[in-house]
Amino acid sequence: MKKLFLCFCVVVMGAFTVSAAPIIKVLESPNHIGEPGKYQGYLAIYLNVASPDASMQFKAAEGLISQQLRRKAKVYEVDLTDKPPGLYLLTLPRGQYQISQMRLPFFDLPSRLGTDEDSIWRFNIVAGKVNFIGELEVKRVRSAKVVNAALRNRFATHLSAIETQLAPLLTHYPLVFGRHYRDDFYAELQGEPQKQSQKSLQKSGAQQ
Repeated sequence: MKKLFLCFCVVVMGAFTVSAAPIIKVLESPNHIGEPGKYQGYLAIYLNVASPDASMQFKAAEGLISQQLRRKAKVYEVDLTDKPPGLYLLTLPRGQYQISQMRLPFFDLPSRLGTDEDSIWRFNIVAGKVNFIGELEVKRVRSAKVVNAALRNRFATHLSAIETQLAPLLTHYPLVFGRHYRDDFYAELQGEPQKQSQKSLQKSGAQQ
């Protein structure tokens, strides 16, 4: 009887295990970022955040595989408070990540945006590289009690500023496009051939 009671306690205790606290990461300006560790790369992001007290959470992509692994995935939190528009960096271990939640209080509009299931909020970190993941835009919709947040590509838009502000860094850590999908502008810079759409391929075949 005592053995059965002990087993029951272990199972119940396990069911109520509390998730580990998020790992706090700090976005730094290009002039203050340190060196990456072994098997780490730089996350580079352009911030355009109007919310006065915003933050975001993201986690390693192995948490996307199953609910069991999702509970074990490390969760990172980044404070976006008092960050003027501009380019920021932090260091991360290599791998794929998912931005899972945006906290977007906007004066009288407390708001949370869950992005856990949306692949557009996914990014990659390649070790020894500067991985640009896009522009994070947060703004209030005029005449509506809504706060919008979007992670936009804008690699071409910010390329000149990236190359200027990160010039010393890029001599040792090459720039790569850090989203999980192909960017034609970046691919062209790398000398990769343009991909034809399925429709254009069918049209080309019909003409032959």
